Amino acid sequence: MTFAAFVAVIAGAAASAWTQDWSHFPRGGAVMVLFGVVLSGRTFVRKGLDTVVRSQFYKDDGFVTDKPGEGPSDEEIKLDVRAAYRGGWLAVAGTLIWAFGDLVGRVAQ
Repeated sequence: MTFAAFVAVIAGAAASAWTQDWSHFPRGGAVMVLFGVVLSGRTFVRKGLDTVVRSQFYKDDGFVTDKPGEGPSDEEIKLDVRAAYRGGWLAVAGTLIWAFGDLVGRVAQ
């Protein structure tokens, strides 16, 4: 998804440079934000919102109690954390491109 987000921004920049209309570049930033939001919510996508919300209410001495074999593996947790981190940065970068991308055309002239 990270690669797809960068492809969207590069495609928007290329379309803007080719047409000399810098309204395409911010649209690529908007797509990058969407990918960042999906990556940030990987846990919700993988487990489902219902499961995640329920896990916050059923606790035993401050720890979520999973039945044996139901809890996430260490690898799944690492992937969730990495996806949330990348997704957050993609959302920030995409928002900046979305907000100020049209100014690139003005600076280039």
